[in-house]
Amino acid sequence: MRDVQLAELRDSWTAWLGVALVFVAVNLGLGLSGLLQATAVNAGARGLLPEVEVFALTFSASTNLFLSVVVGIAVISSATSLVVDSRRGSLARLGLVGATPAQIRGTVRIQLIAVSLASAVVGQLLAMLLLQPLLDLTMGSRAQSGDYTGPPPPAVYSPTAVILAAGFTVIVALIGGARQAKRASMIAPVEALRQATTGASTERFGVGKWIRVVLLALAVAAFFAIPTVVKGMSEDPDAGNAAFSTAMQGTVFSLVLATALVGMLTPLLVGPLTRIWAGLIPAVDPVWRMARQNIVARGMRMARTVVPMMFSISLLVGMVMVGESLNAMLRAAGAEGQLENIGLSTMLPLLGMPLIIALGGGIGSLIMMSRQRDAELALAGVVGATPAQRVAMPAYEAVIMAVNALLLSAVPVTIALVLCQQSMQAIGMPFVIAVPWASLFWVVLVLFVVVVAATVLPTLGSLSKPEPKVVARLIAE
Repeated sequence: MRDVQLAELRDSWTAWLGVALVFVAVNLGLGLSGLLQATAVNAGARGLLPEVEVFALTFSASTNLFLSVVVGIAVISSATSLVVDSRRGSLARLGLVGATPAQIRGTVRIQLIAVSLASAVVGQLLAMLLLQPLLDLTMGSRAQSGDYTGPPPPAVYSPTAVILAAGFTVIVALIGGARQAKRASMIAPVEALRQATTGASTERFGVGKWIRVVLLALAVAAFFAIPTVVKGMSEDPDAGNAAFSTAMQGTVFSLVLATALVGMLTPLLVGPLTRIWAGLIPAVDPVWRMARQNIVARGMRMARTVVPMMFSISLLVGMVMVGESLNAMLRAAGAEGQLENIGLSTMLPLLGMPLIIALGGGIGSLIMMSRQRDAELALAGVVGATPAQRVAMPAYEAVIMAVNALLLSAVPVTIALVLCQQSMQAIGMPFVIAVPWASLFWVVLVLFVVVVAATVLPTLGSLSKPEPKVVARLIAE
């Protein structure tokens, strides 16, 4: 059986290569967080940084580490699901030749370990290369606010941190892929072959997800008790600025939870949302209509790309927007103090790693879907589509996904701003909205370029191949 598993590993490397970006991103996130921790501890021990700066660096690294683990488990599970779906036929044939469910699970685990170890080399090298630029960016943003005026501390390339991060990534990969390995082993071989042949989807929005949605919705709703709480605090002469701080923290936490809630519902929302707004555009281009129908029909899968984009826009732009709006309220109230470190350069080091991991998962799903998209474009070529139209279709799909992400990100930001408005009115402060147009423009532009490239570039190679060969390759897999 070991020889069969090794043969399956050799045959599956192209499938895993499509999602290797996810594993590299997880290694990068965990590796950078560990190296940043080691650098902060070393700088504090040698007296190169004040204690408050050591705490700030350690807090940033710890936040990135925690969020990278949480996001990494979910993204690796999604990436493994894509590979398992693409290899259903091969795994079914293992069952037909006598492999037990335990052996099939072992086969998937072996592939997970091999891919995560290979990706660890690339990810940890990138982490070491990016450590000093990240330190310069982090300390530079502190210097702009006047909190710290000294030079950035020297980077510490701790072998222990690198090894622990790589090993921890393997553990995260095994945890994230455990459910998918079990799912692969539980499908009867004949049923798996049928799914592989017909392309039937195994994605479902089950009871467990609905329970999590309800719990998250209740948690978001609970934050709307904050206006009542801060109103009582503002009437206490001994409370000081506690009412304002509580309102600010409640707004930030509600933004995070509301973003997570919308992210969970996105697989159900992508199709209807696309049908509504894209249907309003009086486009006569048949390629646009086909791209729109593809997104509507495959909302569950396309959500894997829309969700990371929505998270990036909502958290990065939302955090900056909340901070700038609070400063505008303080100015309108005649207060002397202002919130510091609220710009995009501050939010990127704090939230950058988990968002990169999430975006890597979205790009990986696009790459994994490129074979199926190649076959669809080949069929379009058979019925008369020109090469230009076959390039335009995935580009249109990328545009639709980017607009969906922008529209969905407005929901959690609006929820947070409504809570902020009610809280500020409860403590007698004016409510002012400050929109960070520059941050919104750059975040959306970067995400748009990345998604267009990940959608269009993998399909260009198939344009020069005969259409029957492209379709036959997908069927053979």
